[in-house]
Amino acid sequence: MNRKTVFIVEDDDYLARSMSEEVSELGCKCVVFGDCKRILFHRGVPPDFVIADLFVPLGSDGPVVRGLAQTRYAGKGVSLLREARRKWPKSRLILMTGLPSEDAHEWCKQNQVAYVLKPIGRDAIERMLQLRRLRAFVVHGRNTKARAKAVAALKAAGIDPVVLMKQSNRGQTVIEKFERIADSCDCAVVVWSPDDFGGLARAPRSNESRVRQNVLFELGYFYGALRRRSGRVVVLESGETEIPSDLAGIARLDATKPLDDIAAELRNELRHLIA
Repeated sequence: MNRKTVFIVEDDDYLARSMSEEVSELGCKCVVFGDCKRILFHRGVPPDFVIADLFVPLGSDGPVVRGLAQTRYAGKGVSLLREARRKWPKSRLILMTGLPSEDAHEWCKQNQVAYVLKPIGRDAIERMLQLRRLRAFVVHGRNTKARAKAVAALKAAGIDPVVLMKQSNRGQTVIEKFERIADSCDCAVVVWSPDDFGGLARAPRSNESRVRQNVLFELGYFYGALRRRSGRVVVLESGETEIPSDLAGIARLDATKPLDDIAAELRNELRHLIA
């Protein structure tokens, strides 16, 4: 079995070394480059994966390097990966950054490039190198049919669903168990179903359909932990409910559609994680 070759473009020596060690321990061959010029002038067998930092330095001057500098993106990683795709069309590309960029994230979505936020642990590296499937935490309320449909749609999309109640407790409290399982997941899919009622305390007739409070809590947790702009939180609406205005910017899908349609839309929304 041929070892996969991974090119890492990162000027932070500590991060480059730690990633290289993780990649090597996973059975892959790793080559580290400190700037754009070194990788673009590399000669040899094309890599299976190219992982580049968004703010990687250009390196010394030259026609190719000057071309990379002429970009509207804050960092040069996007331009570098664009050149890498021309040079190695079959290589899988991954953009990593510690400073989220909406423009770069959108470019990744449109060009089937994986987008990963630092710090990058072993789980993330395994997923990037396609050594395991994407894991999605399923946030849900009382609607078991809506939950089952979300789980089935994720499986159909090639994503592993993770339901908290089906995981072992290991002697932990509910919140400890939630944090442990949540931290092992790459994204969250929230089943937004009308399970409760709520309204103004002085206007009881103003009650409207709402999701369970635990759903709001868990959504808020992932909203902060995964960062809203990372495109790693998706809401599946399974009925008419009151929608908090703070949800602007989070992807919302219609869960009443046929299963195959939901699976296709989930795959599309999360493809920047599994490109």
